[in-house]
Amino acid sequence: MHSLLEKLVEIRNGVLCGKIELSTGLLHTQRVLAGLIPENDVLWINREVLGYLEEERKDICSKLDEIDTENIDDKVAGQLPVHRTLPGLWLSWDPAVKESTPTAVPGAILCLRGVIEFEHFLSEEPAQNANYIPLEYNEEKGFAFLCDVRDVLEMHNRIKDRLTTFLSCVIDAVHEHSRSEILPPRL
Repeated sequence: MHSLLEKLVEIRNGVLCGKIELSTGLLHTQRVLAGLIPENDVLWINREVLGYLEEERKDICSKLDEIDTENIDDKVAGQLPVHRTLPGLWLSWDPAVKESTPTAVPGAILCLRGVIEFEHFLSEEPAQNANYIPLEYNEEKGFAFLCDVRDVLEMHNRIKDRLTTFLSCVIDAVHEHSRSEILPPRL
């Protein structure tokens, strides 16, 4: 138990102080806790690292439409990736016209990309100087969704907060479990 506790604390603290990238922290968490956490937690970690499946978008969006995201309770928030809804601009243009002027409409998108993908993208030099990044793009159909880089970084921080909170809960549980094995029960 002691080495498990040390590994969990090391991951959490490394992610918090920036010594460990979020994607690496998620992967290490999944590896260290393999077989010890419920399947829905394993799936959550996997989805955060690698991204949500396109097939899941419709189901997630319909569930999000059914709830008031401003007053969402923690149980529902834990089951839906509300932290991945990003504001931005939908751009559309006529793909048949070579130099058509795009139309911009404010909107939002459920970001399905994995942490590993946007960490890689944000580490590239052009992205570091960009204000907006394309999250969706289809030249043939004539649309794109642009998101402010600061909103993507904010989403990254929300995922980081979820991971470190999760790790803190697991650390507390492991600590309590190890104490109960060592100490006699209180009367």
